[in-house]
Amino acid sequence: MQLLEETRGHAASIGEWKVVRLLQDSLDYAEERILQPDFDERYRLFQDGIRNQRLRRFVAGTLEINFKYVAEVGREFMEQVQVWVICWPISTHSAMTRGTS
Repeated sequence: MQLLEETRGHAASIGEWKVVRLLQDSLDYAEERILQPDFDERYRLFQDGIRNQRLRRFVAGTLEINFKYVAEVGREFMEQVQVWVICWPISTHSAMTRGTS
């Protein structure tokens, strides 16, 4: 850990801020201040750069289609429930509420 701290200090003194960031992440991971998935994601971003924008748009479009479908099915279900409640016979409703008083 001491070697990582010394190396981080040296990298900062010469202005290597990406290296400083990597070393700080390594220290944080070694001291259990961040979890493995967080460390892996930060390292991947350093190595690969930002994620593929075309792939992000594809995933966003797919999710949008799925959410619109779920919203429409939910809307249709709620409309059916409203029709069912409106068409419920009054005598049945009265009989059900009489026994609860």
